[in-house]
Amino acid sequence: MSSSLDFEDVSLSIGGAPILRDITIRVEVGSKVVIVGANGAGKSTLFELFAARRRPSSGKVAILGETVGSTDMRRLRRKIGVCGSSTLEKIDPNLNLEEVVLTGVDQVFSNWFSEVTEAQSLRAFELLTLVGLEDRRGERFSNLSMGQRQQIGIARALMADPLVLLLDEPFAGLDLPSRERLIGRLDRIAADYPNLTIVLVTHHIEEIPDSFDRVIGINRGRVVADGAKAEVLTSHVISKIFETEVDVFQVGKRSVAIAK
Repeated sequence: MSSSLDFEDVSLSIGGAPILRDITIRVEVGSKVVIVGANGAGKSTLFELFAARRRPSSGKVAILGETVGSTDMRRLRRKIGVCGSSTLEKIDPNLNLEEVVLTGVDQVFSNWFSEVTEAQSLRAFELLTLVGLEDRRGERFSNLSMGQRQQIGIARALMADPLVLLLDEPFAGLDLPSRERLIGRLDRIAADYPNLTIVLVTHHIEEIPDSFDRVIGINRGRVVADGAKAEVLTSHVISKIFETEVDVFQVGKRSVAIAK
């Protein structure tokens, strides 16, 4: 298996309205990819296809070598880790942090998961350490800030050792220090899991971690840019993606867009 995600001429309509049109994307195993686009561009719908939560109206979607529509979707979803605001909202707020991470074993949202083994407990602690919250593992999930919840959500998504990790706007609602800490965590995860395919969805190019090297731009349900970060994060291309004239500046290893 050379690709984690393979979309060929994929279109999707909801209620008769076209949302995605003629999408062809191939994401290699171990790639670190960013999907960028304005609100309403189709990013969330594309994310749901990546997560095997929807089927296309036409075209072919293959995830981890399995064709959507002719495979066991529940089994396929177990190989995909997902973190985003909609996922975090479903988690029982009374669980402690270790319990939240453990819910990732069975992809549930409360403490009705299967009996926890010693190996699973050790893995949960390892992941809490990865996101820097091991000392707070006994605290309630409801006590965390939004940034800390996002970090726990990523640890939870990694609990089942997925082959693909999908992050849906993980920086939404974060203040500047929290955002920068989370970007740093993602760089560390990318380094620690070189064979893990990670797809990050965002509409702010300054949120793109340095370790993510490919950017796909979505506009009106179509792919309008797809390439190396240096090729896509330019004033011309970003203006095309967002249909707004912008200047893109390089600040260190990161890019920033300012409307003209």
